[in-house]
Amino acid sequence: MNVTEGVEIVTYERSLVLVILFNPYGKGDAVRQSRSNVAEYVESDEGLIWQGMSDSNTAHTWVFSQLSFPNLAIAVDSLRRMDVTDRGDAALVSRHLTYAVGEDICYGKWGEGSYTTGKPVGGYQCSKTKRTKTHNVCREPGHWSGTTELFNLHRSIGGKKVQYCQCFVYAGVLTTVGRSLGIPARPVTNFQSAHDTHADRSIAKYYDLNPSDGVMLPTEAPADAGHDSIWSFHVWTEFFLRRPVLNKALKC
Repeated sequence: MNVTEGVEIVTYERSLVLVILFNPYGKGDAVRQSRSNVAEYVESDEGLIWQGMSDSNTAHTWVFSQLSFPNLAIAVDSLRRMDVTDRGDAALVSRHLTYAVGEDICYGKWGEGSYTTGKPVGGYQCSKTKRTKTHNVCREPGHWSGTTELFNLHRSIGGKKVQYCQCFVYAGVLTTVGRSLGIPARPVTNFQSAHDTHADRSIAKYYDLNPSDGVMLPTEAPADAGHDSIWSFHVWTEFFLRRPVLNKALKC
């Protein structure tokens, strides 16, 4: 309490957390979307992530829980490496989050060995069922069906990367993080997803011609030709935002 010219001035202080989000409802915001898009890509707390083969696939429900404050806290913490002045740029934030989720939250593993035993490079010793002083819980990527359980484990093991994740888990988690911060986001799946080894915008396949009947038979690529790998499916996250700097450069 202060006394100024005979007037008592009482000042109250309160500690609180104020988080400023991107505004998909605001006309001037780079992430503004139509009302229907906001309902689907920001407000909806459940969605479908498709997996399988191009001719045999199904959708699995993912619970994003982006309106949970503990989940928002992890989303905000994912920006800690960024300068404060850059955090208002949706494009820079989006690019940074694709790095931070893999660096901080999920440890990727694709089919090599057990998912519930062992210890990966830079990871922790796995336990199938519970945490101990020397072991932490490990799960197969297919175990996860929502972000909150994964984030709770991430928090309980001191912010270490959770073991294990694959593309569809990364997509679910990153969609949660984007929506938590107000950036419209959705997971997207494609099938017969190819890695273009030669960067020639084509997928090379090799055949031998049987001279007796003219039939083309698949064969292995020559040793010096490399190999264009093809996955049955791949999942990633799309963010919706305007790119004024890019548009200006392209004179759009």
